[in-house]
Amino acid sequence: MHRGRSRVEVTVSHVGAAAVAAPEGEVDTGTASSLREKLIAAMTSRVTGTALAADAASPSALIVDLSKVTFLDSSGLGVLSATAHRAASLGCAFSIAEPSPTVTRMLAITALDRAWPVFPSLPAALAAVMSDGSRGGS
Repeated sequence: MHRGRSRVEVTVSHVGAAAVAAPEGEVDTGTASSLREKLIAAMTSRVTGTALAADAASPSALIVDLSKVTFLDSSGLGVLSATAHRAASLGCAFSIAEPSPTVTRMLAITALDRAWPVFPSLPAALAAVMSDGSRGGS
């Protein structure tokens, strides 16, 4: 699907007790390992408000904002699945926010849109996490 070397950038922020990871670009065999590392780091980082601190708690939720992902292949789906399983083992809620049309189609084809909470927007995902209504993991 891509020509040449693909890239994915991941921005991680913290909102309350939730970590929000927002990849941007193509997620394929060339970028999946980088995405995996960043999602695991986001889940296991320690947070106090919006500042990282060594004595704070790990996030209670990981929201993956897929609004800027332009391509997602099976390796990317594998990363999401592995991350959801890791989140469950850590007691961390896992959810997807605002998947792009391309990603929405992939989630529907593979039925992963029924395996994890998928929210139409980041604010909706955050609201569910704040009310503890999206305890996820698979």
